Formats: sequence, C-alpha cells, structure tokens
Amino acid sequence: MQGLRYVGPVASHVLREGPGRSAQDLSAREHSVLELVCEGFTNREIGQQLHIAESTARGHVQAIISKLHVRDRTAAAAEGVRRHLVD
Repeated sequence: MQGLRYVGPVASHVLREGPGRSAQDLSAREHSVLELVCEGFTNREIGQQLHIAESTARGHVQAIISKLHVRDRTAAAAEGVRRHLVD
C-alpha cells in the first residue's frame, strides 16, 4: 500500500460522523420508542403504549438500530444511554 492506510469500518464512521453522532437524527417518535426499549418493553408493549401497530413499533426499532449503527435493541438501549438520547 503506497502511503495509504486502511481504516476499519468503526473508525471510519467515527472519523466521518464524529463521536456520539449518528448519520441521521432520531425522530421524535423514535426517541419515544427508544425510551420504551430502554425500559425493556417488547414491540407489542411499545405498540400498546404508543397506540400503534406492533409492526410499526418493530419498524421504529429497526430504524433506531440502523441509525445508531448497532446490532440489536439491547445495544440500541445502551447506545441511547451513552449518547444521552434518553432521560
């Protein structure tokens, strides 16, 4: 590699977005869903709490996972706390 350096995907993301920032901001609804995820609610319970379909709740959780660049809802909850996205 002639003077070039390889930067891994995590480091690359941090360099592009900065620490603690996501590529896209969470919507108000996604913040509400993330708070419930942090409280341990299931998709069904989130739907009941927010008066939305379970499938809609699932979609919001998937969007949160994608925007926070994490693998699952547990990691999303941890990342939400780390970034001070939840109360």
